[in-house]
Amino acid sequence: MARYAGRYDFKIEEEALLQAQSAEVHAALVHKVSRERFGMELEKVFKAKNPVACLQQLADFGLFRVLFELPELYMLDDTEVWAVMNADEVESTVLINDYG
Repeated sequence: MARYAGRYDFKIEEEALLQAQSAEVHAALVHKVSRERFGMELEKVFKAKNPVACLQQLADFGLFRVLFELPELYMLDDTEVWAVMNADEVESTVLINDYG
C-alpha cells in the first residue's frame, strides 16, 4: 500500500491507515512474512517514482520496527526515526546517540 501511494501519489484513506497501524497487522507481518519478502518489497520501494513518499507512508504506518531490526539504543518511535533519517546533520545525531 505504501509503495503504491508513493508510486501513484495518492492519499491513504483513514480506515486503511488505522488498520496498517494496528498491532495485530504488525504482529501478522512479523510472523507471516519472511525477511526475504520484506527485502524484495523494500527494493521496489527504493525503485519507485517517489521513494521518499513511500518511506514516509511506512513511517506513518509505524512499520519501521517491523521492517528494520534496529538495536535497542535506536528504538525510537517511527516519527523520530524518520526525523533522524531526514536530518541535515545525521552523522552528528548518530554520534550523539552513540557517545552522548
